[in-house]
Amino acid sequence: MSQPSSVTLHGTPTRFDAVFRPIARVVLTVLGLLGTALIWYFKGFNLWTPVPLALAFLVYEVIFWIRGDRPILLKADDTLTWTDRRAGRTLSMPLDDVFSARCHYRRLDGGRTEAALVLWDDDAPRSAIRLLVGDDVPMMPHDVDVKAMDSILGGYGGLLTSLAPPEIRCRQTIDDPAGQLLRYLRERLPASAWKTTCIRVWKGAAPELNIYGLHEQPHDGVLALRSDTWRLHLGDERRQGALTLLRAMTAQRQAKLVRPGAERDAEGPMLEELDIPLLLLEIDEDLQLAMPAPAVPTGRNPTALTSDTLHTHVPEGGALLWHVLPRWPQSTWPAALQKRVVSLARAQEAREREAEADEQPTSDPR
Repeated sequence: MSQPSSVTLHGTPTRFDAVFRPIARVVLTVLGLLGTALIWYFKGFNLWTPVPLALAFLVYEVIFWIRGDRPILLKADDTLTWTDRRAGRTLSMPLDDVFSARCHYRRLDGGRTEAALVLWDDDAPRSAIRLLVGDDVPMMPHDVDVKAMDSILGGYGGLLTSLAPPEIRCRQTIDDPAGQLLRYLRERLPASAWKTTCIRVWKGAAPELNIYGLHEQPHDGVLALRSDTWRLHLGDERRQGALTLLRAMTAQRQAKLVRPGAERDAEGPMLEELDIPLLLLEIDEDLQLAMPAPAVPTGRNPTALTSDTLHTHVPEGGALLWHVLPRWPQSTWPAALQKRVVSLARAQEAREREAEADEQPTSDPR
């Protein structure tokens, strides 16, 4: 079956004023009924009697139509474009500029799959979209299985929030049951883009975090993994090398975060100085990457962080792990992680072998 020349989808509007809407409906309905009752009392029933009640319903609909959200329009042809009419902005990325396409997915209850898609050019993330697709939409071996990585690291939260800066995130979820966008992009983008992992990094012993544990400052650099090589752009610094894990360690840092359970418990301070367990990977000489890992035991002697340590978010660290798991020997991992990592690595290797066996030689569509 031939592929369509373009794909057009719409976002799911956000329902604003969830608290205010029912209050406004009750107030306007009462005013409308009061007006109708007064006309009936003084004038008797006539053509004007139902007008106040009808006007109240009309005012309600007009107010919340003006205040309401509008569906985001997404179109993919030679360029991926989404237009947010409420925000008054459009974001476009030519598919020829895509250096890395990374899909993170997790199966949801009810037969749906959440897929977070992040497209990068050579230097930075350019577009990030949350999709809801059907469970029958196939995921590739290089797509990051969120539940599998969460079992290793822990601490996964909102995917898109941790994977891309707000200015490139599509504000609405794109409902795509047939997986049209993913299928289209898999045909149009080269295989190398799907197998390239790019993550943002922040440099320092303890880069500043917001109260939810996220880096709000612009990232200091970009670490890109392609096959068995890595490339780091850190300010004016450019480094590259072979992807060889030297050590996997644990570390720890502190930050003032929202206290666990603070939203449910009104007593006590909202913020608390908390210890954050970290998984610290030395993937080459003088290249250490730290990622939050609540599921990883810190141990008695956590490694000290330095001003040269690079930090990233949990989902971005999970993407890096997903890339390198098949390339690391079991002996390099801390004992507490070995069984889970080896089991996951074997499953991933099996999926990759099956995918390679099913692949047919095709010409590059570009």
